[in-house]
Amino acid sequence: MAGQGASLALAGGRALGQVLDGAVDIEAALARFEQGLRPLALENQRAGRRMAKWFVPATPFHAAIRDTSVNIMTWPPLSGLLNRFFSFSSKGFSLSSH
Repeated sequence: MAGQGASLALAGGRALGQVLDGAVDIEAALARFEQGLRPLALENQRAGRRMAKWFVPATPFHAAIRDTSVNIMTWPPLSGLLNRFFSFSSKGFSLSSH
């Protein structure tokens, strides 16, 4: 639900290659790999659980709040104002330098 599965898989593949590159003790390398990646994986899982509440609201009232929030943020007068202060790029969300 957090939309991080593919990113985590790519990062994990790279990290695995790095720890295995030239490793003599494969078990130790795999332990280092898990130690480094586990905190990120756990945080992504927690984020997914938090985001599930947004994507799949528990009640019609919560769905209405979500839908109203999205409609307000995409309303042309407000979205133009928001775009002045926030930007989106291939590297993710960031504050604009205005």
